[in-house]
Amino acid sequence: MDGLERMDSATEYAIKCHASLCDNQDFLDQLSDPRVQKMLLHWMNKDRLSFDEADELGKDILVASVFQQIRKLGSVCKDAKIQTPLQLDVKNGAVKLLSMEQFLNHLMAKGLIQRPEPKADLPPPYTWKQSLMHQAKVMLFQLIFVGLVWSFRGNLSEFIEDSLGTDPAPTTTSTSTRGEM
Repeated sequence: MDGLERMDSATEYAIKCHASLCDNQDFLDQLSDPRVQKMLLHWMNKDRLSFDEADELGKDILVASVFQQIRKLGSVCKDAKIQTPLQLDVKNGAVKLLSMEQFLNHLMAKGLIQRPEPKADLPPPYTWKQSLMHQAKVMLFQLIFVGLVWSFRGNLSEFIEDSLGTDPAPTTTSTSTRGEM
């Protein structure tokens, strides 16, 4: 659950339970079975069945196994105080499990989990050979720089002294003619 910080354990367990069902292709295939869809619509109060018809569908092994998983998910979601992640598709009247992305977006919208921080685009790390070559280049540059400074040391010192104003400013001497005759 990278990036999903500060959530309680019930919410984390609900996310894990939902993720396991989303990853289970057999379950998703069984969820689209017409008998299961009929029972889900009854369970969600969208298309109620008679008692006998609901009882007969409830005894179907496929419907019972799917509903066992749905009830477990519903119980976990109830503990986390969130709605069971089932959605009625208005176009075809089918009930489907929310995708993991839709479920996480729903939880973020409710404020139950925080949006993950965007990951920085960092360059790939250097291999040891690349690091060694980089270090050698830096050391070569340092040697060249130190050599240049050393060779110009006398000239550089004179330049600095001259530019800092050690050159005496012109002084004016006044010659006074008073008192001299």
